Amino acid sequence: MKAVNRWGFSQWFSDPTVILAATVPDRTYGVEASIDALTGALSVSWDLPRDRGTIIIDYLVEIEAKSGTFTKISTSSGPGLSCLTSMSVIRSAPISL
Repeated sequence: MKAVNRWGFSQWFSDPTVILAATVPDRTYGVEASIDALTGALSVSWDLPRDRGTIIIDYLVEIEAKSGTFTKISTSSGPGLSCLTSMSVIRSAPISL
């Protein structure tokens, strides 16, 4: 980098500056699923993944059918690390449990 004014250019800035660009977050890990004793809902929790330079704004929770297709069962907004999904949502999904 150089500065310039009406008299000319400065010397080059000699110390390189490294800037890491934000990229997709790491995958979630430590995922656990259980049935909530009070409501009978499916409770899913996970550990915080590395955000890799930008704030994570949502988590998408899907269930995989035996055929390999995925169905969204929940979207968890914000910094939350868990979600609760009623069994009626799971029963209505085109999956075989």
